[in-house]
Amino acid sequence: MRWKQWVDEYRRQYDLKPLEKQDLVFCNPKTGDGYTVTLYSRYFRKMRDELGLDSNYTLYSTRSYFVNEGIRQGRDPFDLATMTGHNLETARRHYVRSQIRHKKDELTRRNWTPSSQKESTDLLGF
Repeated sequence: MRWKQWVDEYRRQYDLKPLEKQDLVFCNPKTGDGYTVTLYSRYFRKMRDELGLDSNYTLYSTRSYFVNEGIRQGRDPFDLATMTGHNLETARRHYVRSQIRHKKDELTRRNWTPSSQKESTDLLGF
């Protein structure tokens, strides 16, 4: 079942107002108020611990993973920045390192020519 259908059904079942475009996705359905970071963090830690995941996994690390994976997959940087509440400059400053990290093998690979077995200095294609 699609998320909106499920939410509409849930709201009807519990006599809550219908979902509107400006409503938060994750909120208290009775009040429409957003949850606090403390509450998210508490439930995230509980879920992480129940799944037996390392304590290095945090809410922030999931956000970072989302952006880094999006960059790696070639998604639009503007869309990623918008979805995470960054402007392009902030996203570039924080996440450009992920592109470098994923390309480190390619950037540092030694290219040996089969005929001479000398290291190629032609790294820039000149």
